[in-house]
Amino acid sequence: MSGTAQDSAPRLGGMNREEVLLHAGAFLSSVGVLLVAPYLAVYLTRDLGWSNTAAGFVIGLSFCFTRAAGLASGWLCRRVPALTVMHSGNALRIVGYLLLLRDDATSTTAALVLTGAGAGLYFPAAKELLLRVVPEERQLRSLAVRNGAANLGAALGPLAGLLALHYDPRLMFVAAAAVFLFLTLSQLTMAGARAIAPPVTGGAAPTLRLLRPLLVIAVVDGTAAILLESSLPQVVAGGGDNSALTFVFLANSIAVILLQPFALWTVGRGRRMALPVAGAAMALGVLPFSLATSSVALWVGGAVAIAVAEVLVVLWLDDQVRHLPSPATAYGYLSLGDGLGGLAGATVSSWLVTTTTGTGAVFANSLWVLAAGFLAAGALATVLPRHRAGPGTEVENEQATERNKE
Repeated sequence: MSGTAQDSAPRLGGMNREEVLLHAGAFLSSVGVLLVAPYLAVYLTRDLGWSNTAAGFVIGLSFCFTRAAGLASGWLCRRVPALTVMHSGNALRIVGYLLLLRDDATSTTAALVLTGAGAGLYFPAAKELLLRVVPEERQLRSLAVRNGAANLGAALGPLAGLLALHYDPRLMFVAAAAVFLFLTLSQLTMAGARAIAPPVTGGAAPTLRLLRPLLVIAVVDGTAAILLESSLPQVVAGGGDNSALTFVFLANSIAVILLQPFALWTVGRGRRMALPVAGAAMALGVLPFSLATSSVALWVGGAVAIAVAEVLVVLWLDDQVRHLPSPATAYGYLSLGDGLGGLAGATVSSWLVTTTTGTGAVFANSLWVLAAGFLAAGALATVLPRHRAGPGTEVENEQATERNKE
């Protein structure tokens, strides 16, 4: 295929060199982000003295910039090579994490905007590039491998962050900047990817028209995704035990890795219950963080339930997007919807953490309201129309191929 790197010599498990490096990049990027993310709300409130609502709003603002920059990433990927966009995103993240070494409110807010925008530029471009270097018949599985690699990094990042936090929170920021510098240097060797020109088709308008039902899912997904970075750490760290917070993130990340085959089986065969199951799992995941009798064991169970929702929604959206004419543009629009949901979710959930419900010894805060909302959203997802290509195309094609061989 002209303009791709699909013909590169296989290096690992049938994957070409660019594919392996992109999976490694997903791993390193998650390590860098999760060095800081689990402890950011705690750092802002405990070390800098911010209120829970202010911390939640700024983290949500960073999340929103991540998603808004995703839209810019899609636009850029139609004009310059995706690898160039990825390098630009990493540069912003390096500057942002170093700026966090200053502890005044203006610098901290600017730093979080930069790190958020950098992540937003990087991820759609990286997924666009992955879809262009992997043959179509392997794309869904490659996306699942990428998600697993990213969550392996998400499992290791909090452990390194906890060690840094024990000595000096600023070490987290230096370490994160170093990770993204190394990531950038490693991807400079992707000669095959640099040769891939921007796509000549697939503008913004037709992609947006096809994406409208998916944007609804993206907004809800953004509301859910931000919880592990904003309000839930405030609940877990309320007793001053940072190790409990690490256990929660570690359980979530490991569960996401182990659940990838389940997500591939569910989404790859086009099962319509993927989103309702995700909504119910998200509701079960949030509920333990609202209970007055909650414990580390219940929090870990909640983190695992949240992981079920994560793997189903992320791979479901990936499967929809890969059939669209411009994946980077599609990821950009979905990122914007994700960001709007994240900004609202971080602000509202941080407020709910500090709001008692007046129900005696049952609930310690009002996060149960979000749990009910996710359950309702999962039920409503059953009436959303699916993309015309629909999930399951890849598996059906493989089954047809196997029948032809018999």
